[in-house]
Amino acid sequence: MKIRRQSKLMIEPPTHATGDIVFNLIIFFLVTISIQPDTGRPQEIPKSEPQEQQQQQTKPIEVVIAPFAVIMNGDPMPLDLFEPRLKELIDLRYNQQADESDDYRIVTVLTKDKNTQYHTWVDVTTKIHDAGGIVVLQLEEEQEIRVE
Repeated sequence: MKIRRQSKLMIEPPTHATGDIVFNLIIFFLVTISIQPDTGRPQEIPKSEPQEQQQQQTKPIEVVIAPFAVIMNGDPMPLDLFEPRLKELIDLRYNQQADESDDYRIVTVLTKDKNTQYHTWVDVTTKIHDAGGIVVLQLEEEQEIRVE
C-alpha cells in the first residue's frame, strides 16, 4: 500500500525585505517633515509712495558691504564702529526732519562684490535694524539713456 504524502505548502510573501522598506520609509518621513518651521529675521518693508512724494523725501542712507569694511555714504569704517555711527546719523536725521514719516530711517544696502559672505551681510543688516534703521535692498539700478 502506498502512502500518500500530504503536501500542504504554505505560500507566504517574502518578508525578509520588510524591515528595510520600513526603515527607508521612516528615514524618508523624518527628512521631509520639518519639525520646526524656519524663521528669518523680521524685516520692515517701506511703503511705496507716489512719484511726487518720492522727489520731496530725503535721500536714504547708503551702505555698501565691502570684503573688509562697511562704507556708509562714501565713508569706509570697520564693522565694530558701524552701528554707533549709524545710530548717530539716524538720530541727526530725525532731528532735522519736518514731517512724521519714517524716511529718515531708510538704509539702502548694496554689496561690493558677489563673494560677500552671508554672515557679514546678516551682521550688517542686524546692526542696521538694532540702530533703528529700515533695511532696503537695492539689487539693480535702471537708468534710461536717451541718445539724440
